[in-house]
Amino acid sequence: MLKTIADSYKLFFRKFPIIVLYALPLLVFSAIEIFFENQNSENKGVYYFLLLSSYLIPLVSAGVDVALYKRLLGIKKVNPLQPFKTYFSYFFVQLGIGLIAVIPLHAIFYILNLNSGPTLGHLVIALVVNMFLGIYVLARLNLVLPLIIQNKLLKLKDFIAFSSDSYLNWTIVGFLIYGPFLVSNYVIANPYVNTIITNLCMLLFVCFNTTYVLNHKVKTPTTVKTVEEAPKKEPVKSAKPVAKKTPAKKIAAPKTESKKETVKKSAAKKKTSKKATPPKLKPVTA
Repeated sequence: MLKTIADSYKLFFRKFPIIVLYALPLLVFSAIEIFFENQNSENKGVYYFLLLSSYLIPLVSAGVDVALYKRLLGIKKVNPLQPFKTYFSYFFVQLGIGLIAVIPLHAIFYILNLNSGPTLGHLVIALVVNMFLGIYVLARLNLVLPLIIQNKLLKLKDFIAFSSDSYLNWTIVGFLIYGPFLVSNYVIANPYVNTIITNLCMLLFVCFNTTYVLNHKVKTPTTVKTVEEAPKKEPVKSAKPVAKKTPAKKIAAPKTESKKETVKKSAAKKKTSKKATPPKLKPVTA
C-alpha cells in the first residue's frame, strides 16, 4: 500500500499542470463565491448567486473529477449518451459516500456535547476519532468511483475482494492521502488560499484511486454462461458382424494412342499394301 501511495503522489506532481488546468473552472467559480460572500451585500442578485453556487459547485467538482479520471485512465471513445449516465451515477454515489463518511464525526460530536455545549476541543476529538473510522470507510469506498468511470459494476463480494487490505494500511491511506485535505481545510485561514489548496488536495484522491485501480486487477463476474458439453456416447456394437464392403477395382481405361503413333501405323499400312499388289502384265501381240 505504501508503494501505491508513493505512486499516487508521483502521478499528482507529474500531472500537476494538467490537474490545475482541469480544476481551473472549479477554482474560479469557488473564488467568485468567496468574493461575494465577503461583500455582505443585501442585493438579491448576490443572494441568489450564492444560493445557486451552493448547488452548482458540487456539480462542477464532480465534472472535474470525471474528466480527470477519463484523462488518467486513458478513456477516449465513449458512447454519446454514456457521459451523462456516468456523470450522474458518479455524482450521487460520491454524495452517498460523503454522507456515510461524516456519520461517525457527527455522532461522536453529538455524544461529547450531551453534557456540555459544543467546544473546539470536542470538535478536535471528533475529527481525530473520525480519522480512524470515517476516513477509513471513505478511503475504501471511494474506489467505487473509478470503477463507475470504467463502467465496471462489481457485486459486494467482488468489491470486498478487490479492496481487501489490512485496517492499518487503509488507515495509513486516510492519513497520507486524505489528511492534507483535512489539515488545510482547518488550518489555512485565508479563504482564497484555503479554497485553492483544498480543491487541489481533493484531486489527490483521484490520483490515488486511479493508481490503485491500475495496479490491482478487477475480477468482474462473467455474465455469459458456458454450456456443458454432453458426454460422448459410444457406438452400440451390433451382435451380427457387418460384412465389410471391398472397394471395387477401377477398370483401367484404354490408353489413347498419340498422334505420332497413328501416323506411323497408317504409313506402315500403306507400304505393306503397295508390296502386296501384283504388277500389271502387258498383253502379248502376235
